[in-house]
Amino acid sequence: MRITDIAANHFAPAFSPDGRFVAWLSDWTGFGGLADLWLSDRDKGETRQITRNAKITEFCWLPDSRTIVYSAGVNLRDFNTIDVVSLASAKLIVASGPKTWNETSPQVIRYRGAPRLLYVRDYEEERKEVWWVNLDGSGDEKAVTAKGNAWLR
Repeated sequence: MRITDIAANHFAPAFSPDGRFVAWLSDWTGFGGLADLWLSDRDKGETRQITRNAKITEFCWLPDSRTIVYSAGVNLRDFNTIDVVSLASAKLIVASGPKTWNETSPQVIRYRGAPRLLYVRDYEEERKEVWWVNLDGSGDEKAVTAKGNAWLR
């Protein structure tokens, strides 16, 4: 089933865990290639834009099928959440000091029976580290303790 007929770049479609929603990125309303999140509600047959000028690079669904975590930003990318029903949004991880990394590659995994968000901290000097955080933004910690980028091999 076709869900968009707008002439733009639409990419990275993903179904919510319960299958009700399809979210994707599109540059249709963004300036200079900025991508925003769009959503199709399969139950209601509605399609709508859910972020504006956010410069989103990637996203993932949380298990509740209502919340999306997305990586966006101009100079440094942060994780933000958006409730696709109420459109309430918030920053997921609050840094305790000056931030020098991008938060990228979000993916929900299960660890010891609980869901966590696994992600990559991408530093300007081309160093990458694998971190994880609870879905409420607490418990942010390094998940892989390999030296340097050895975990990439």
